[in-house]
Amino acid sequence: MRVAIDVGGTYTDAICWHQGDVHLVKTPTTPEHPVEGVLHALRLLHKEVDNGARVEQLTHGTTLATNLLVEGKGARVAMITTRGFRDVLALGRQKRDQLYALAPTQTEPLVKRRHRYEVPERTLFNGSIVEPLDLTAMEDILEELAHTDCQSIALCFLHAYASPMNEQRAAEIIQQRYPQWAVSLSSEVAPYFREYERFSTTVMNAYLKPVIGQYFTNLGKVLGRYQYPQPYIMKSDGGVMSLPVARERAVDTLLSGPAGGVMGAAFVGQQSGRSHLITLDIGGTTTDASLVVEGKPLINHERRLAGHALQIPMLAIHTIGAGGGSVARISPSGLLKVGPDSAGAVPGPVCYDLGGRDATVTDAHLLLDHIPVLRPGTYKLLNRALTTHTVEELGRALNMTAIDMAAGIVEVANHTIAEAVRLISIQRGYDSRDFTLVAGGGGGGLHAAAVAKILSITEVLIPREASGLSALGLLLADMSQEFILTRTAVVDELIWDDVEQMVDALHRRARDFFEAEQIPETQRTIQWSVDMRYRGQAYEVTVSLPPLTAGSYQQQLTEKFHAMHRQLYGHANRTQPVQVTAWRVLAIGCNPLRTEVRRRHMVHPDARFKTLRPMSIRRGIPVWDWDRLAPGVTIDGPAFVDGLGTSIVIPSEVQGRVDESGTIGLILPAS
Repeated sequence: MRVAIDVGGTYTDAICWHQGDVHLVKTPTTPEHPVEGVLHALRLLHKEVDNGARVEQLTHGTTLATNLLVEGKGARVAMITTRGFRDVLALGRQKRDQLYALAPTQTEPLVKRRHRYEVPERTLFNGSIVEPLDLTAMEDILEELAHTDCQSIALCFLHAYASPMNEQRAAEIIQQRYPQWAVSLSSEVAPYFREYERFSTTVMNAYLKPVIGQYFTNLGKVLGRYQYPQPYIMKSDGGVMSLPVARERAVDTLLSGPAGGVMGAAFVGQQSGRSHLITLDIGGTTTDASLVVEGKPLINHERRLAGHALQIPMLAIHTIGAGGGSVARISPSGLLKVGPDSAGAVPGPVCYDLGGRDATVTDAHLLLDHIPVLRPGTYKLLNRALTTHTVEELGRALNMTAIDMAAGIVEVANHTIAEAVRLISIQRGYDSRDFTLVAGGGGGGLHAAAVAKILSITEVLIPREASGLSALGLLLADMSQEFILTRTAVVDELIWDDVEQMVDALHRRARDFFEAEQIPETQRTIQWSVDMRYRGQAYEVTVSLPPLTAGSYQQQLTEKFHAMHRQLYGHANRTQPVQVTAWRVLAIGCNPLRTEVRRRHMVHPDARFKTLRPMSIRRGIPVWDWDRLAPGVTIDGPAFVDGLGTSIVIPSEVQGRVDESGTIGLILPAS
């Protein structure tokens, strides 16, 4: 069987494909010992499926890198850079997020100034080396570093993207003298122009690499001890990489967990014949929103996380602190606030009765009877009495009953989530009404209909594997690696022979990747793209590269860019010269499961006529058991549907329909 395990902030989800069927199990996350949670999830799968079944392939997604960054628990880093460029990280860009603040706060670089060292060396933008690396100065720096507590070194030399020779020589010296230090080269981590973003990304990799590398090493050893295969690791761009690569490219795991949810939603949309999707993954700690256009998730090549600039391919995911564990509070001004702080897995919401004392979104759903009293993944009943008391105490400040306060908490959460969807759709030039909302995570079905109504979306899809949507995406993810050549030129001045040489060079690198990962010819795919801008513009637009022909390649590139620029920004300037800054190739090893998996809804053997009537009643509203719903059944709201680790709220005037795979589609009236 093939298995995928997603370690989230609250639950660890494991999903497998075995003998044509998909199986999902959930278990509470073990934050202090995540490897133990992975092993426990695997044992649950064996018990659920077949104790004698052998795991042939294992894929893993984790939020460890994100947690390290947010909590400031990465490694102690030193940076070695070209003489004169020590303060690039501190200077950053002219853009300021708090332009009118009288006392603006600034994110401190991950490496302190006293640990940023300069060495004589110089490479020009065209790759020519005008000053070789000063070996004596390099030795002196390493001697000084040996008396510090630094664990990881970031090598960030000027224009190393054009020629990595000086960086590579410096890395050789470090590894010969101090092999215990982790080393990150900017020419390997982020081979792009723009020194600030390249330096910041490389330092981020150095900050994460020792801890992430140790976790993956331990994971590989433990899995090997129990005869499990070495896992593939989910990347931020929606592909997977082998374990040795993941140890070196820790920065690529920053969105490892959320990326799985987007890829899972894209697959659900594909099977339902929908190509324009808004994906919504609502977990216990956060909500992740993203966009799928024409069947392809949107990719960012530049973004900021926790105030730090990154220049690597990442799915365009917007994350907010609004999940089941998000804490509700009354602000000093008397307003109800929900999130971003969370009760997490431990102690969790009040209703879990594990020591939580702050009312959360999950507590509100329990009081509104949106969820059953049996905690998902366990045999423990939720504590309704304690929850009522806690929410009641919170409501006293606003003279509200526990039920009214619970309804207010859920409504605030709905509008917070809807605002996140606006950011990734309307503010990027897309009309959310043209999209289908695909909801996943434990809270996806609880909020999907209300969020869709706020945004005037008329169709929602909630897959049977909703509570493990990220794990489903991991199971079906392709292996991939992007390669880039940075070459800045005006399109009208491009020479066809030069274009062919760049394309051939990138194609060779993609072919080497396929060979190294032993990907069969039948599973190889290549996608081309190019970064372009108007001359003088301070940012680029990445456009897919059309098949170029010698006679019209300049016009093809220019027209493609104008169209994309108009889509994103509402205008195109045809009088301004257009530049190409970088050529990209994405090498993809296609996952054969994407065509083999046929999600089937396994109806409970006792279903019979019970599929036509509710299983029980909560607050006078019908409650349906997802496992007893046969394909073709329609559900008129108001109603609730209970499934593994999730529930669906179907409001009045909304109709649900079950398809062949068990996905429940909600149809909302047009507003």
